[in-house]
Amino acid sequence: MPAPVANPESETRYLDSRPASILSRTSADIQAGRQQDAYMKEVVTEAVKGALVGAAAFVPANWALKRRFPYYRNLPLQGKAFLGLLFVVPCGTVFAEKAGEHFIARNQWQGAGKDELDKEARLAEQRWQGLSTTDKLKDWAARHQYSIIGGSWVASMALAFGIVARDRYQTFPQKIVQARMWAQGLTVAVLVASAVAAGVNAKGEKPKKPVDHSWQDMLDMNGSLTKAERIQLHAARKAGEKMQKEEQKEEHEHASSASSDKAHAV
Repeated sequence: MPAPVANPESETRYLDSRPASILSRTSADIQAGRQQDAYMKEVVTEAVKGALVGAAAFVPANWALKRRFPYYRNLPLQGKAFLGLLFVVPCGTVFAEKAGEHFIARNQWQGAGKDELDKEARLAEQRWQGLSTTDKLKDWAARHQYSIIGGSWVASMALAFGIVARDRYQTFPQKIVQARMWAQGLTVAVLVASAVAAGVNAKGEKPKKPVDHSWQDMLDMNGSLTKAERIQLHAARKAGEKMQKEEQKEEHEHASSASSDKAHAV
């Protein structure tokens, strides 16, 4: 029986098909894989940082609880470890989630949209550098108003309870009520202060933000507009800027007339 003769054409086709299967991943797939790896790296890094922050917060809390409460001192190691996890896990989760949100916000845009966001970030940085220390404090308070209110409530609650807990003639529920009342009063004060820092006027209205015309800049940078469309776009931008200036002028005149009326009334 003759030996089978190898077919060179079939071997060539087989060898040619191997690189095709290996190189089937496109550059977009490779870029997506790299982006996913960078996302996971940033999320894990921030999760570890959050866990360390939670552990750092648990160490003094554990020390204070051991000194203050005999019941806590007698807890088994598993109970104390569970309480430590209540500090570590939420902090790590929050840090990781915030890191993921920031990563997606930075990398989800491409092309003209990314260029416009980079331009806005540069302008915001220039504006921030030009502010005074007082204006920077007001701007930061306006952007973190609710975080300040929530954090001040927690801090005032802990401080008030620490002061009220020294009273030996009150029961534990009475101490809780007293601490809550003090915390509410301090929170109202912080709420008023944050509203003033945010620039809320006497009518409870925040300063109006200018109209967002970034879509016009994106179209202009894209380069896909005809000459007539570009002329119409610039005309619409000028009309919008003129209308915005007129509205600001009317608001300024209205505020001036209101202040003069109050002065005459006094």
